[in-house]
Amino acid sequence: RAIIRDRKNPRPYRNIALVTMELEEWEASKDAWERFIHLVKNDAEAYDALATVCARLDDFCCAADAWETARKLFKKKGKNSDASRVTELGRAARINCSKMKKALKAQKEHEKATRTFSDRHKKRKTK
Repeated sequence: RAIIRDRKNPRPYRNIALVTMELEEWEASKDAWERFIHLVKNDAEAYDALATVCARLDDFCCAADAWETARKLFKKKGKNSDASRVTELGRAARINCSKMKKALKAQKEHEKATRTFSDRHKKRKTK
């Protein structure tokens, strides 16, 4: 109801994001955090939470970006312990992101290499 009354109010989005994280509904939580961050751009804890949700969804590229933003915001606030924690998490997420990108690229190359002209001809006939 609060969102319907005032779409510019970030508090309901944060509350929904926290509740959906507790319920482990990661897609809904990611959506709520993204909406919250769209309204409040300088909340390091929100970026940290978004990165955690992205990591739970195995979207490590999104997590790495969010943790990088959280690191910058924590540094601005002078919270060096949080910044170093987020730096380590972001580094691990970047490594996993690059591994996933390499695996996807290798899979595409393998599919491309195993594709033959006769396969394409058969697919066209069945349509």
